[in-house]
Amino acid sequence: MPDRRCTSCGYDHPLVFFDLTYRNGGRRHICMACVSAAREQKKAATAGQISERQWRHKIGGVMRRHADKLRKAVQELEDAYGWRLERMVRDAKHALLTDCPYCFEPYKDWTDVSLDIVDGSASPYYMTNTRWVCVGCNRKKQRTPPPVWAAICAAFERSKRLKKRPTQRGLIFD
Repeated sequence: MPDRRCTSCGYDHPLVFFDLTYRNGGRRHICMACVSAAREQKKAATAGQISERQWRHKIGGVMRRHADKLRKAVQELEDAYGWRLERMVRDAKHALLTDCPYCFEPYKDWTDVSLDIVDGSASPYYMTNTRWVCVGCNRKKQRTPPPVWAAICAAFERSKRLKKRPTQRGLIFD
C-alpha cells in the first residue's frame, strides 16, 4: 500500500489516511489525524471566545423551553430534578469540545449543542436522563423510545462504517 508524507506532522501514513479531494480527484496532503486535531484546536479556541453570559443565556433558554414542554416550572426542574445552571453550562462547554454521542460527528459550533431528554416517559433527572447532543440528532430523535433510538444509531453507525471501507471492483475486502 503506497504511503504519503503528511505536510503537517511530517509522518508517513498509508494513502487511505488522507481524505479524498473532489476538486482534483486526488487526496489531501494533510492526514486525517492532523485535520481532526486542527478542528479540535479551532473548537477549543472558539469555545473560549464565547462569553460566560452567552452560555448562561443559552442554557437558561434551554431550561425554559424544556420546562414549557414538560409543563413544569423552571424552579421545579432545578429543585426536584437537579437542573443547575452552572453545572449545565460546564457540561455544555465540555460537550462542545467532544463529538455528539449519537452520531459521533463534531459539533459545528456552540449553537449546535442541544439538551436531549433520553427517555421522555421517565422523570427528567439531569444526571441520569439527559444528554448533550447535536441539534440534528435531537430533532431526529424527538420522543423516540431509547431502545428504538439505539437501534437506529447502531444501523446508522454500521452504514457509515461500510461506506468508509475501501472497495476493489465493487467488492468489500478485508
